[in-house]
Amino acid sequence: MLLVPSTNMTLKNILGNLIGPLVVVGALGEPGARADSPSVPILPPSLPNRTPVTVPTMQRQPPRLLVGALAGGHDHTCFLSGSGQLSCWGADSAGQLLTGNTTDSSVPVPPALMATGATAVAAGWWFTCAALSNAGVPAPASSKGRVQCFGADSQGQLGGGRGTASSSNIQNWFSTTVTAVSAGASHACALLSDGTVQCWGANNTGQLGNGSTTSSTSPVAVTGLSGVKAIAAGADNTCALLSGGTVQCWGGTAARGGGSSSPTAVAGLSGVVAVANGTNPCALLSNGIVECWGDNTFGQLCNGTTTSSASPVQVPGITTAKAIASGGGDICAILAGGGVECWGKNDLGELGTATRSNSSVPLAINGLGGAAVAIGAGFSHVCVQLATGAVQCWGKGVSGELGNGSTPVFSASPVTVIAHPAWPDPAGASRAPPLR
Repeated sequence: MLLVPSTNMTLKNILGNLIGPLVVVGALGEPGARADSPSVPILPPSLPNRTPVTVPTMQRQPPRLLVGALAGGHDHTCFLSGSGQLSCWGADSAGQLLTGNTTDSSVPVPPALMATGATAVAAGWWFTCAALSNAGVPAPASSKGRVQCFGADSQGQLGGGRGTASSSNIQNWFSTTVTAVSAGASHACALLSDGTVQCWGANNTGQLGNGSTTSSTSPVAVTGLSGVKAIAAGADNTCALLSGGTVQCWGGTAARGGGSSSPTAVAGLSGVVAVANGTNPCALLSNGIVECWGDNTFGQLCNGTTTSSASPVQVPGITTAKAIASGGGDICAILAGGGVECWGKNDLGELGTATRSNSSVPLAINGLGGAAVAIGAGFSHVCVQLATGAVQCWGKGVSGELGNGSTPVFSASPVTVIAHPAWPDPAGASRAPPLR
């Protein structure tokens, strides 16, 4: 039926005839329907036995940061953003940045020669390894795991069965997918999805965990190890966190809690939720306590001596740790609330204090631009990702490992890394197309 209005009918009369009373509600974000306003009743068309329907108040959700992963080598740093973009900076003398040349970089650069799809990253002293996704890889290889390593290979630390004095770029294949990688001075390890571990490279102290001290240029299975949740390769040893909250380590020396070429349980540890390793292995317990062992040259065990300990020593004053990192004699922890405290070696500003004195007690890092959410330590530098999405570093910087566009001998306070355009912003969205 065509309704022809008379000259004295208004729009309101017409709509009223068609649908009954009209309730006008402002658009979201306009006055009358703000996202933070009380619930607004919306009346449906005038029909018998109908009651108003209430739309719940809509609350704005804060942007969600995609937390990344930081890895520090001897003189270089790598950051795998939460959106999967990998970039590295610092020394490139052995090709550890994989840019196609050996020129140091004081700003983040993508590893141009790396295959796509990094899912984890590890920085050894002069090499880098990354676990790769098999997305797009045809069967049967799609069910296997891949780790690509690049940089120095004198001890076979790149794997691939080669072992050369020159810089190389090698892919290693595993029978199942790789969930994590970790790198020490001259060896690396991969955690597989079945809970086992394989390692390769230098083995002079038994750090490969296969019951021998013979180096290997190809991955070898760690003896008798299963149910592994995390791995941490140190300078010359390796540790694994098991599903029951205990830790087993291999390699190193007896005086520093090692000395075995096969996995050995670390006595006295339970309830462990994370492990870190550098020149010192450390364990983060579920109650926020941190315990470390091994070398104590710089007082990094915080026990009032400089004598190494084969047994874990509780770090005093740390009771709310959320993440830990161990470097070349310096150790750091992110605390509840996002603050960072470090202790141990400080000759190049690793503790972020105004002096260069070592410390046997944890010291707060001043000058952070926000709460820290991720941390990684190199041999003489430390980097954190902040809740703002930014990355800050401090310590040694002569090779550009601080990533702020300069090469100071060191910085005793945090400096902000120049963000690569592909890094995620605080909302988790990429600022630019992917690097690869």
